[in-house]
Amino acid sequence: MPDSSDWRRWISYAQNDFAAGMKLLEEFPTNACYCFQQSSEKFLKAVLIERGIDPTRSHDVRTLLTLVDSSISDESFEMEAARLLTFVGGRSRYPDNYSEPTVEQAQAVALAARAIEKFCLARLPS
Repeated sequence: MPDSSDWRRWISYAQNDFAAGMKLLEEFPTNACYCFQQSSEKFLKAVLIERGIDPTRSHDVRTLLTLVDSSISDESFEMEAARLLTFVGGRSRYPDNYSEPTVEQAQAVALAARAIEKFCLARLPS
C-alpha cells in the first residue's frame, strides 16, 4: 500500500501523462489516447491513496471512479468520460481489428481526461 502522502507524486505522474498525450495528439492520436487514459487512472488512484485506500490494479476508469465516489450516477458526465477512457485505453494498448482514432476523436478523449482530472482535484486537499 502506498503511503497516503504519495498522492502528490501520483498527481505529478498523471499531469505528465496528460502533457505527453497533448504532445502526441496530432501525429500519434492512438498513443495520445493511451496517455489520456493513463492520466485519468492515476488521478483517480491519487484520490484513493490520499484517503488511505490501496488502489486496485484495475485499468478500468469506470471501476476506479466508482471506488472514489460510489454514489456517482451512471448517467453523469464523469461516468460517460470514464466509459470512453476505459474503451480507448484498452484499444490503444495493443494492435487489434479496430480503426485507430482520428485526431478529432483523440481530442474528445482529452476532454474526457480533463473532466476526470477536475473531478479528482475537487476531492483532494489543495
